[in-house]
Amino acid sequence: MKSDNEDFNERYLGHLNKGNIEPSINDFLKWLITINYTNDQDNFLLFKANTLIGLCKEIRASDSLKGENARNMARGLFILAEDLNDTINEWRTCLEEKNRNTVKKEIHKKTDGLIAGLERFESIFNWPDFKIWFQRTYQSKKKIPEPELRDEDQSKINAEALTRDIFICHASEDKPGVIRPLTQALDKEGISYWLDEAEITWGDSITKKVNEGLSMSRFTIVVLSQIFLSKNWPQRELNAVLNMEASSGEVKILPLVVGDGETRQKILKRFPLLNDKVFLSWEGKSEPIINALKQRLLNITKDQIVKSSKMSNITFPQNEYWDGVKGAVVFWAEKEEEKITCAVSSQALEDHFNASPSNHLPVFKTNRSIVEDMAKNLIQKGRFEADGSIIVKTRDFF
Repeated sequence: MKSDNEDFNERYLGHLNKGNIEPSINDFLKWLITINYTNDQDNFLLFKANTLIGLCKEIRASDSLKGENARNMARGLFILAEDLNDTINEWRTCLEEKNRNTVKKEIHKKTDGLIAGLERFESIFNWPDFKIWFQRTYQSKKKIPEPELRDEDQSKINAEALTRDIFICHASEDKPGVIRPLTQALDKEGISYWLDEAEITWGDSITKKVNEGLSMSRFTIVVLSQIFLSKNWPQRELNAVLNMEASSGEVKILPLVVGDGETRQKILKRFPLLNDKVFLSWEGKSEPIINALKQRLLNITKDQIVKSSKMSNITFPQNEYWDGVKGAVVFWAEKEEEKITCAVSSQALEDHFNASPSNHLPVFKTNRSIVEDMAKNLIQKGRFEADGSIIVKTRDFF
C-alpha cells in the first residue's frame, strides 16, 4: 500500500510529465520534501538546497512583488539562501569526515529554515512569477527525441538552450569580497551568469561543466587578483577563453583587476595577450562594473537587430536540394550573393511530418515551406553550425 507521500509524489510527477500542472510554492515544496533518493542522500540534499537557492534568487530579482513587506521578505529569503550557499561551499571544502557531517547537519537545518520561510512567504503573498520559474526550471527538462549526435554536437545544443550573459572566472578566495557583491548586483539587474558553485554539484565532471559554461556564455569576466596568479584552475579557464577569442575574432574576455598598479603589471607580465585590453578595476562597488556590462550587452542586442534586418530578404531556390547526406535532406538559402547551406534532419522529418526512412525526400518537398520558415528563423537568430550551415532539428519545431 502506498504512503500518502508516495501517492502525492506519483500524482505530482504525473501531472508534471504531462505538462499540465500549475503548482503553488507550497505544493512544490511538499513535492521537493517527499521525493527521496535513498541511495544518494547527500546528492539529494544538495539538489534540494540548490533548488531552494535558485527559487529565492528568482523571488529576489522579481519585479512582480508589490508592497514593502513583500520586498523585505524577499530580501530576507535571499539572505537565507546566500547563507545556505556559503554552508554548501564550506561542506564541499571539508576534508575530514567528522567536519563534513557537522556541516551537513547545518545544511539540513538551514534548508528546513528556508522551506519554512518560503511557506510563510507563499501563504502571505502568493508570488505570481512562480509558475514561470517552475515551467522554465522543470518542465523545460522534458526530453525531446533528437537525431544521433556526437558529444560535441550535444554540448553545443545544450549551450544554445542555456545561453548566459557572462561566465565568472575567479579564484575562490575572491568570492567574499568581489564575487558575492557582484553576483548580487547581477541578480538585481537580471543579468544571467555562470558561477561554479551554482552549477557544479557533487560527482560532476568539473572539466565538462566548465567547458559547457564557457561555451554557453557570451562573455567571461576574469577577476584578476594577486591570488588568481597562484591558482592553476582559473588560469586554465582564462587560457581557454583566450583561445576562443583568438579563434572567433570576437570579444570574449572582460578583465576586472583587483589590486593596485603593481598587481596589474604582474598580470600583464604573466598574460601578455591581455596587454591590449581595456581593464576595469574593482574598487569595492559593483555599480561601475554593472553599467559597463549593460552597455556591452546592449551593443550585442543592437548587432543582433542589424543582423536580423540584413537577413530578412532570404530566398530558397526551389530546384536545389540534395538527399545525398546520411540523416538529412540538404537545401540552400540565398541572401543577395551569399549562399547558405541548410539541412533538415531525417529525425525531424519523421517526428514532425510522420515520414518514414524510405520517403524523406517526398515529405520534405511537400512540407518545404514550413521547413524553410524554420531555417529562416534559425538564420535570423544566428544559430549557425560550426561550419556556417543551418540544421533544422526536431527540437526546433517545439
